[in-house]
Amino acid sequence: MRTLISILITAFLIVLPLSAADMPEWVGNPYSEYDKSLYIAASGAGATRAAAEENAISSIAAVFGVSVESETSTYSHESTATGVFDSMASSSSLSVSTELSGVTIVDHWSDGRSEYALAIMDKDAASAYYIGETMRLSNAITGKLDQAERSGNALSLYAAAYSLLPDAEEVDRCRSILAVLSPGTMLSDAPGVAYIESVMREAARDVGICIEMVSDSGLENSLEVDLMQWLSSNGLLVVEPEDARYILEASIDVYETPGPRGMVYAEYDLDIVITDGDTGREVLAYTHSGREGQRTFARAERMVENTLSELIEDDFSKSFLAVF
Repeated sequence: MRTLISILITAFLIVLPLSAADMPEWVGNPYSEYDKSLYIAASGAGATRAAAEENAISSIAAVFGVSVESETSTYSHESTATGVFDSMASSSSLSVSTELSGVTIVDHWSDGRSEYALAIMDKDAASAYYIGETMRLSNAITGKLDQAERSGNALSLYAAAYSLLPDAEEVDRCRSILAVLSPGTMLSDAPGVAYIESVMREAARDVGICIEMVSDSGLENSLEVDLMQWLSSNGLLVVEPEDARYILEASIDVYETPGPRGMVYAEYDLDIVITDGDTGREVLAYTHSGREGQRTFARAERMVENTLSELIEDDFSKSFLAVF
């Protein structure tokens, strides 16, 4: 037994130094072969090759405060003849191409237990990419804002700016990355989120919207609150009729119909119309119909109330932006 233990210990001591001797220098020092003034380098380890690559890329992304893993959630709501269904699905995926460009895996190594990967970013090449991307986005943003401003319609200008917020966020992200890659790059006039928000605030001063409820179903109060919250949260002024440039008329009709197996449906019809008070022109007409099923009409009606809140935040918001 003592002889066997001695053999195992000796074998372990022999194998360990050989494994350590074979380890590439970049595992512990990713800049061993790359100039820090020209590259950003990072090594990563993991149980699999893919995990090692992801960890190496994540280490580079951390330099810029960028996440390489994104989680997306999708919500679906379906009303059918047989019932009402709600579902939430989430997925997580590696999205390096959209989150951080210019990162390359250049080497791998395995010690038999773990996998290792070396990732690099060429600073000059990445700087050129992000400068180009910032310029492209800036031109697109200013072009769309100029077009909306020439229309002379404050609501169109506001909606155009609102729809450009994701592009403005991307401009800010590109500039923050360039601040690390090339600190001397001058792109301070690129239209980021702060600029877009200032355009929205300025346009909102001339928008003034009053809300008029034109139905009597019992859900008008909650619908009016939802509309007021949506308008206010997006910087639009809710005013009295005498001060309004635009009139938003909303109606919600709810009625009971029988369902299967003792259930009842609360069927609903939602209509929202926005009119330009100066010209009398209808600028937006939004309609949505559906139903919610429950054991009692009161419960189904409460579900309709919740559905209306979701519709204003999502579907109505998309229609608003699509029109303008």
